[in-house]
Amino acid sequence: MHRQFLKWFSLATLLSACGEPQLHDAGEPQELGGSKILIVSANENFSLFGALQNTRPTIKSFAMAPNSDQDHVQCIAPNHMTRHGNYLYLTCSLNHEIHMIDAKTLKTVKILPMPKGSNPWSTLIANDDLAFTAGNVSNDIIFFSPRLNLKADETRIKASVNLTHLKYRTDPGQVTLPKPAGLALIDNTLFATITNLNSSFAAGGPGYLVAIDIESGTIKELIQTQGRNPQAVYQGPSTDTERRLYIANSGTYDSHRGGYIGDGSIDVYDIDKHTFIKNIPLPAAPANIAFAFDGIAYVTNGKEGIIFSFDIRTFQTFPGIDLKTVRCENKPDALPSDRLSYISSLLVDKTALYATEFNSSCLIVVNRSSKKVERTFKTGANPQFMIPL
Repeated sequence: MHRQFLKWFSLATLLSACGEPQLHDAGEPQELGGSKILIVSANENFSLFGALQNTRPTIKSFAMAPNSDQDHVQCIAPNHMTRHGNYLYLTCSLNHEIHMIDAKTLKTVKILPMPKGSNPWSTLIANDDLAFTAGNVSNDIIFFSPRLNLKADETRIKASVNLTHLKYRTDPGQVTLPKPAGLALIDNTLFATITNLNSSFAAGGPGYLVAIDIESGTIKELIQTQGRNPQAVYQGPSTDTERRLYIANSGTYDSHRGGYIGDGSIDVYDIDKHTFIKNIPLPAAPANIAFAFDGIAYVTNGKEGIIFSFDIRTFQTFPGIDLKTVRCENKPDALPSDRLSYISSLLVDKTALYATEFNSSCLIVVNRSSKKVERTFKTGANPQFMIPL
């Protein structure tokens, strides 16, 4: 990346907090209160879960809707959503686009094209002028403007940082690519997870965390993670003496053994000391983390329908909440083969845990105290992730 690409912003601009904070990715606990939950499905449709304080919440599914000036609205392979101000940013991997959606009307108001062949994976909005997306196929981090309307002398794509020249360890006989996934911004340093996948999209070596200076575009550090196949990274809750990153490592994927084998983990990284302080092994394949106010963190699970959790203060892990035999609403005649097997996303508040199960297209509401399922709701086909509105 060249410095001339970065003339359009200053460090002061980068670090200013413009608009509302991100809700899907921030990692900090949130009180959902009277929120509604927007669920994004792999079939490019939305489901809207009604006001949470209502004793009889409802859910409805509908297609994504464009405004009149949009020539298309289809989002092929939605992989991520984040919020900034009045807009939701939906990452559409196979479109090579990010769709800017009005958070009130849920209509697409702008389509932000990313470089062809980039396959954007996740998106982070720093402020009104600067955003990043992880190019999972182009193997770079793309800097772009998230504005609805660009300034007269502004271009949408500002710069990119290539990650292929870094030296990654590989297992014997493996050829891998970086395949960046998750993003977190701390001060003027952007952290990105490196999955280090082989041609079968399985981990071909250890995972990494790369630290990028956003002013110069230079790579400050390349840190080997303790777990394999790192996905999301969060600046989660910290202690009085530590600022922390939490990394969800999905672990080993083996198609001959039916998928993920259950050797995932959570890495806890001390930002200021530049060192890992804990690796928390889990018999799961976590990709995302949801943090509660009481210090308990819950993880998604690509291996099976069990939600695991841990205490961020003591790192103690807890027995999983087993949802494998839950039968989703409107499916009382479910077969044994319909056992819930893939917890794709989580949201949490003081009393409830909201989980989506991908294969059965189900939203499950769990009482956090009793660990019992309170309600289930049918969603659009194959729910990928959720965000509170």
